[in-house]
Amino acid sequence: MNTFDRIHDDLHLGGAFGDDEALLGYMRSRGIRSVLTVDTSALPDSVVQACEAYEFVHAEDVPTEDLLNCFPDCVGFIDRSREKGGVLVHCKFGASRSAAVVAAYLLHVHRGRAGEGGEAPAVDRILSGMVEKRPVVDPNPGFRSQLKLFADMGCEIDPGNRCYRLYCIQAAGARLAAGVSVPKRTLQRLIRPDPASSPSSSPDAGVFRCAACRRQLAHESDLQHHETGTAIPFFWTGPLVLPDGTGSNCQRAWFVMPMEWMDIGILGEAPLVGRLACPKCHAKVGTYDWKSGVKCPCGVQVNPGITFSRKKVDLIYSNAAPPRTSLFPCSDASTVKR
Repeated sequence: MNTFDRIHDDLHLGGAFGDDEALLGYMRSRGIRSVLTVDTSALPDSVVQACEAYEFVHAEDVPTEDLLNCFPDCVGFIDRSREKGGVLVHCKFGASRSAAVVAAYLLHVHRGRAGEGGEAPAVDRILSGMVEKRPVVDPNPGFRSQLKLFADMGCEIDPGNRCYRLYCIQAAGARLAAGVSVPKRTLQRLIRPDPASSPSSSPDAGVFRCAACRRQLAHESDLQHHETGTAIPFFWTGPLVLPDGTGSNCQRAWFVMPMEWMDIGILGEAPLVGRLACPKCHAKVGTYDWKSGVKCPCGVQVNPGITFSRKKVDLIYSNAAPPRTSLFPCSDASTVKR
């Protein structure tokens, strides 16, 4: 097996070379002027200084690693660098981490060539083409799931995509449960803005308020949905699939995304299991569990789980009646028209 292989035009994929001078020699012979390292350690300064552009992404080759939130920056780096010459993307073996990044780039490239209304090629087809040129290419299951989600979002990050939001909270939960801090790239995409200072984009959408002091806690759009009685898959076991929102959402509990005001251990300053307290009056408004999740009344274990208590929180509609009466049945919801 070659240490490096040309995958697409002047884009090369490879593993650790072992000898810095040999690596520099390879780069000179192939016209490689930029390097992207996707590994747990960067290249030596002697190599970095010889690069016209160098980027280091810290990532482990484990299915729970969050590469998805790195894809846009990596794609941008490769795009910019290819204008200057050849680009090398590498990790330890050039099989999983760096291969996933190159696959994300190829998804982006082929989507652009598909034309208006065209579809990006399937992830499996992209990977199969890479295997033809580098047989060891084999991203782990978590990275494959992330590539699928990246393709489904049109090769960009869509913060409103429900599967993407589930992915982010699962990626953070896996790190916290393992006693590892959550990367900044994950936190930036995960935590939702405080509704008290960030109005909803939809004036008819509901707002969750503390029943005791009426402080805004979350927008209706901050809900994390699941299907009644159906287990939620983890992204590292296969592609994420969620209900399509046409009536199959569970209606029996309010699970929400992490909010800016929540002190729930995500920054290492609170236990990983505990109570949600209103940031204004400090009354209990719910519970959270990053380790084992919270069981919904429908029987599904939502893991990680952050849930509002229906007795402590009201869902308020200011301009209209609830737009989807099937979402929160009156017999089991604190829904108020104000």
